[in-house]
Amino acid sequence: MGPEVLSHIFDPFFTTKERGRGTGLGLATVDAAVRAHDGEISVLSRPGQGTTFQLRLPLIAGVIETRPAGSDVVKPKGGELLLIVDDELLVRQALVPLLERLGYRVVEARSGAEALETLSTVKPALMILDLVMPGSSAVDTFRTARQMIPGLPVLFCSGFAPEALLSTIQSEPHTARLAKPFSTQDLLTAVRSLLS
Repeated sequence: MGPEVLSHIFDPFFTTKERGRGTGLGLATVDAAVRAHDGEISVLSRPGQGTTFQLRLPLIAGVIETRPAGSDVVKPKGGELLLIVDDELLVRQALVPLLERLGYRVVEARSGAEALETLSTVKPALMILDLVMPGSSAVDTFRTARQMIPGLPVLFCSGFAPEALLSTIQSEPHTARLAKPFSTQDLLTAVRSLLS
């Protein structure tokens, strides 16, 4: 990578891939996770020679008790109809099969406008709505959806949302926010909580 690209690789939503091929959140997520654990990440890159990432994490003193993977994971199941609204194909491709495996029926929309069109023909039990989409206002989509289906539970998802937007939606009843990236367990718990 050249210096111009290298200076932005950890910026959220920065990508050198063509639209639809990458979200620009991979390295931003890694950087956030490393920093959250008091670590450091550095990069050495030379065009035509390759790139090396170096992660440094602090040692943990003492013994850590381990459990078999998934031993305390609860996978709430359901049969309700869910509407997923997200402009990123990769996000929809990850969420739809996951939720369907747990018994949910899922319809998807790529934008707020498409979501509202979908709501004119189906009545989901829950809408999972990306807060930041190009050309769509999540708040407008949310308000119109609530006019169409009063009390519709909505799970807002976003990695980077403006504070003003968050304060607008957090005061609404039957809503929750899930910050990206989120774990499967957090998603399923939030979905089941709103449906209950």
